[in-house]
Amino acid sequence: MSVYVLTSDGHVCALSLFMASQALTLKTMLDDLGEVTTPDAPAPLCTVTKAQLDVLVAWAALHEHDPEPALADGLPAVAPLTQDEWILFRSLTGLHMYGVLQAADFLDIRAAAAAAAAALARRMAGRDALGICNVMGRATLPSAEAYKTAIRCNPQLRDGADVLPEVAEYIAQVDAEAQA
Repeated sequence: MSVYVLTSDGHVCALSLFMASQALTLKTMLDDLGEVTTPDAPAPLCTVTKAQLDVLVAWAALHEHDPEPALADGLPAVAPLTQDEWILFRSLTGLHMYGVLQAADFLDIRAAAAAAAAALARRMAGRDALGICNVMGRATLPSAEAYKTAIRCNPQLRDGADVLPEVAEYIAQVDAEAQA
């Protein structure tokens, strides 16, 4: 038996019951729908694209025969990134990997979200700001004006700015402009 879902980009996909059981959000939706989905009446996944879902299905296939994870404080313990997971995630662009992380978070597949976050962190480790931008698919750092606009619109960016000298510099510039 399959569970049918409609991705945000309009694709109807059939998922195995195992994959559907990994996603707490999907399990809840199926409970509400009476566990009946068909290609004509799929469960909608409003923020998950087919490409992201394909990666999550591949991730679930890696773990189909795993034992149940041990619980730590009522939550499944987070396992370290496995070699197979790294192979799956390393072929993705940083931006696609981040989308998979968001999709796993939306579907409430905590272990997949943790694996995607670990792979993304591994890819960003040791890079400077421009290197992180490159990992995420941006060719350049945001402009000084973009930083200042963000600071004006989001006062919470001031918190912790003392550890980021370039942000502290932009905050000082915004403050000076406000007093002028």
